[in-house]
Amino acid sequence: MSRSKKVSRQTLIGEAGVALIHTRVTAMGFLFEPHRLDHGIDGRIELVDPVTQEALNLTLLVQSKASTLPFPGETDTSFRYTCRERDLHYWLGGNATVILVLSHPDDNEAWWVDIQAAFADPARRASRTVTIDKRRQVFDASAAPELLQRAMKPCYSYGMDEGPGRLISEAWSPFALEVHEAITPFGDTTGLPELPPYVPRQHDGDLEKIVQKAAAGVSGIALLLGNSSTGKTRSAWEQVHRLPCHWRLWHPASPDELVERLPSVGAHTVLWLNELPRYLYTDDVRRDETIAAGLLEALRSADCAPVLILGTLWHEYRLRLAPAEVEIGSETRPNARILVAGNLVPVPETFGAVESGRLAEAAVTDARLAEALARAEEGHITQYSPAAPRRSSGIERPTRWPEPCCTPRWTPAVSVGVKSYQWVSWLLRPSPT
Repeated sequence: MSRSKKVSRQTLIGEAGVALIHTRVTAMGFLFEPHRLDHGIDGRIELVDPVTQEALNLTLLVQSKASTLPFPGETDTSFRYTCRERDLHYWLGGNATVILVLSHPDDNEAWWVDIQAAFADPARRASRTVTIDKRRQVFDASAAPELLQRAMKPCYSYGMDEGPGRLISEAWSPFALEVHEAITPFGDTTGLPELPPYVPRQHDGDLEKIVQKAAAGVSGIALLLGNSSTGKTRSAWEQVHRLPCHWRLWHPASPDELVERLPSVGAHTVLWLNELPRYLYTDDVRRDETIAAGLLEALRSADCAPVLILGTLWHEYRLRLAPAEVEIGSETRPNARILVAGNLVPVPETFGAVESGRLAEAAVTDARLAEALARAEEGHITQYSPAAPRRSSGIERPTRWPEPCCTPRWTPAVSVGVKSYQWVSWLLRPSPT
């Protein structure tokens, strides 16, 4: 019987995880000091000024969790991680920001999460579980600016009011922001994410430029213009996740809430104004204009910069809010016209040839896209009514609708065309009568 000391496979995996962190931190231009005595912290990152190369005497604590197996619920875009209670208690009990790095060392992949920010919400603290966005939370050189911001000014709050909204990092549900739910496909649905894969189109590039400028410190506005079920809200949802997670997102529940709290909006805030006419085209013209004037001031003000306004509207409301010609002395919404005109990002009804190829590729791994494409009639958009009953469970009526529409009627609008590829295809969509 051998009496030699042995090194476990898990020990080697753990060492590989810490080594990967060291490599990534060095690539960021920062310093990493591993802790050889691990009581829940594997090391610390010392931040360095990227311009002057001066050590800043700012540190982040790091804990590594490495695995050669998939994390719970892992897909190409996300996974979940549940912390042990004693670890979480230790990490949250100190006065330093703790970064948890989750990695697959064999695949040279790593992601990160700010423990204090992720578990600021009591409900999530009780669950001990965090969802990792594999696109937005990659732990590599691209994370350096955000880590520096975390160390200099933590993005979480100690009970202080930082303005309306909450952190983007607090896992906003797409459905809370009015992205519509997808249909339930025939057959096995095990492992399907809550939304089908997103296929970017030409307008997404235009929108991304505005979002990138906001991330760099320049306030901006983008109003996605298109008819019903063209993918406006989903496109905005995808772009929000390109922002650093110290950004906040505010989705006002009503025009009254917007006019009341708009003056208190702080820097690094997304104003989510889905269905813009519900805020700017109501029966209270004076309030509408007050809101429009406040939004224009937020874009101009250096005190709250940067802010990003993301809104959606239909063509009919664009004509009402920003008509091409206005008679002198007859204009009732001048501030709204200024806000809307020149800030529109048109969302097309159809996909181009290259985009349609990407959509077909995405359908290979998602049964919802595959079913929609297979049942399309000659590649045109159809009203997929026969399947509506089995798809309607769990869909709620909207609590608001842009004025002056009448009460919405519910129409199964599952667009499945290959020719037009409306992104909000596959959805049960309310439509105005």
